[in-house]
Amino acid sequence: MATLSFAAERDAHRFELADYPYVATVRHGAGRPPHAALTAILEAGRARYAGLLAAIGELAPYFGEVPMGGRYESDDPFWLNAWFPALDGMALTAMLKAHAPARFVEIGSGVSTKFARRAVRHLGLRTRLISIDPQPRNQIDRLCDQVIRKPLEQCDPALFDVLQPGDILFLDSSHRAFQGSDVTVFFTEILPRLKPGVIVQVHDVYLPEDYISGHLRQLWNEQYLLATALLFGPDRFEVLFPAWWVGRDPDLRAQARAAVGHGPLAGLDPYGASFWLRMR
Repeated sequence: MATLSFAAERDAHRFELADYPYVATVRHGAGRPPHAALTAILEAGRARYAGLLAAIGELAPYFGEVPMGGRYESDDPFWLNAWFPALDGMALTAMLKAHAPARFVEIGSGVSTKFARRAVRHLGLRTRLISIDPQPRNQIDRLCDQVIRKPLEQCDPALFDVLQPGDILFLDSSHRAFQGSDVTVFFTEILPRLKPGVIVQVHDVYLPEDYISGHLRQLWNEQYLLATALLFGPDRFEVLFPAWWVGRDPDLRAQARAAVGHGPLAGLDPYGASFWLRMR
């Protein structure tokens, strides 16, 4: 496993709490070994990840038409954006093409919506894009078939009962599991009720490592609920593509570079933070 060290990640980040002092530190990653049990879970799906990278390679001409730079005000995606890394955009496109879902439901919308709409349009999919977000970072309403402009925690969990095998539920929300927060509602009320075969993506996940530099200061903790679910209920999930881990593994990273690291995409760093899984 390749290792990268960020000096800031080695710092301790102290938070002032009324009753108990808390210091955020890195236990896994940033030069320290990744979480062993989570690594073993991810290792077991290596062939699946290679298969998706092969599918991404087949889409290289399509990806080559996406510009490197662009404007956030545009409806079109571009690679060098600040919110959705290249490997995430490629994995999302490949997943949409492979599964042709009837529904793509986003909890948190923006650049990912632009990649999804482009895929639906250019690949001839019949997928309906449904956005749940009280205030999207980009103006994307015109890209969606349905918009719900309120927080997830104010939505009826039964809304997700319509999702069928092959449909995609895409989570990129506050990343914070507090009492009554969107992340808490997602993991305790929505994820357990999803039908087998529904595909789930959780963004900004760095498992089997801890969060990277800037995120430590933001009190993000979502990925630890995901980690707990994987460790205690591995029979409920099939890991399809852990983008961060793929980008850190030398063999898989080399395959990613071979798939898209040429032509107009030469020099594009194939890393991401999307964690894809399928309900069992």
